[in-house]
Amino acid sequence: MSSQRGGTGGRERGGRGRGGGGKGAGGGGQRPDAVRWECFNGHRLEKFEEDEDGFTCDICETDYELGDPAMTCEDCEFDVCLHCVNHPPAKEKMASLYAKHGPKKKDPSRPPRLYFSAHGDTCFAESSKCLIVRSPNLAPDSNDFLYYGQVDNFAGVYAMLNAYFGGAITGKRVSSQITYGEEGEINGVDFHGAREVAKTLNRNDFVVVIDVAGVVHTKPLVDADVASVARPKGLFTVEKAGYNPLLIELFITLFGEPELIDGKVNPKYAAAVADAASPYGPPVRYFLHNYCDDPVCDEDESDAYRPVVDNCFFLGVPTYAGKVAHPTTGESLVTNGDFNEGPVFCWRRDIDAVTTAVARFAKCMEDGLYDQLLVKHNGGGGLPNMKAEAKRRAAAAAS
Repeated sequence: MSSQRGGTGGRERGGRGRGGGGKGAGGGGQRPDAVRWECFNGHRLEKFEEDEDGFTCDICETDYELGDPAMTCEDCEFDVCLHCVNHPPAKEKMASLYAKHGPKKKDPSRPPRLYFSAHGDTCFAESSKCLIVRSPNLAPDSNDFLYYGQVDNFAGVYAMLNAYFGGAITGKRVSSQITYGEEGEINGVDFHGAREVAKTLNRNDFVVVIDVAGVVHTKPLVDADVASVARPKGLFTVEKAGYNPLLIELFITLFGEPELIDGKVNPKYAAAVADAASPYGPPVRYFLHNYCDDPVCDEDESDAYRPVVDNCFFLGVPTYAGKVAHPTTGESLVTNGDFNEGPVFCWRRDIDAVTTAVARFAKCMEDGLYDQLLVKHNGGGGLPNMKAEAKRRAAAAAS
């Protein structure tokens, strides 16, 4: 697993032979802010003066000292000295540099792949530690518990890593990505990590974005649905499925019928639960949302992938409102369930359900089910405007 970064060069802090490089050939006289240069990924280079440990030019590989001016692309960590700005290398050299620092090339000849994507950043500047607490509604011998904290996106990354280290994510056709740029206060919401991954994807690849859910986060810990100790299974949500027939058939094959579809009870659910288990295991409880209004910005990493792949959706870990005692101090831990505002609760059982879902998606890629559905549904693909379609269907149902 890796957090994707654009480019491979950039500022070598204390590395790449700083001992004998010298200052190089100097600036050549032209002001850097008068030059229009771009990195090999098409980003405009900006003027900067190195204020840390110096830098290494990604064109001539000369080491420069603290305070030397240069042009840089912060996104790609690509630095160019003023000599190379004013004296570009020959065409042959530029071709080799493009191969090293340019965008990753797609390989249309390879078979479709499955990508799990979970952002590893948070929108909270303070610590993102999570407490393990017990609900008073749980039986003393229950192995279930609650996580309390800023679970966005601890819960999604944890579920994916559970599947990975449990041996479920294997094979050359399945990849796990921990990305960045999905949250705002620290890094800004630009989905940069997801967009870098998207550069390598083919149209028939399959992307599952794992994050805390944009729905059911106002549901309390204790109600008729979740309070019972006898609740046998965890829950996950499927969001932004986009009325995609390939995805919907895949979900039903892997997990059985959804309990809710777009917030309404699925009449097939009760009968389906009694059905025999599929080759992938017993039914798993989930809510299917063809579209989902995020309470803050209505965007997530799936929006970065959807322009380049036909089959992509959001796999959500539900969060809950409630009140539970702190495990050591006894103070009340209270939330309204909105993960965008601060700490919330999520159940271990729900994270485990997402881990199960990740394992089954990986298996369907390895055993050929996804390839079969690609042929059956002519590549799949959801509706381009899920939001408009969701509103149209809601209005039709209300009339």
